[in-house]
Amino acid sequence: SDFAEAENGLRGGQNWSLLPFCAMLAVKTGFHAGGPNGGGLPGFPDFTSWLGRNSSKGKKARLLHELQHHMNYKISGGAQEMRLSYLPVLRDRFLSLLLGREEGLTE
Repeated sequence: SDFAEAENGLRGGQNWSLLPFCAMLAVKTGFHAGGPNGGGLPGFPDFTSWLGRNSSKGKKARLLHELQHHMNYKISGGAQEMRLSYLPVLRDRFLSLLLGREEGLTE
């Protein structure tokens, strides 16, 4: 290919004047590899969407750990047990309080 010839002349022949030409061919090759929509390589996630998912996952894990820390002496079980057994009940209870279905907490 043209890129292989130019890179061989650049690196093998130490002809550094070919550097802008190699850069142009590399960009053109990358554009064509991305397809007509200009997407990234298949199988690789977009960095921004990955960062958003990873950030929200970390936030949920931190909140779960903090809640487990605060409820440590009141419940038995680990983080997974709390997530599966206690959080659905807490969510329903808090939502009913926020929506005004119940008047107050009873202990």
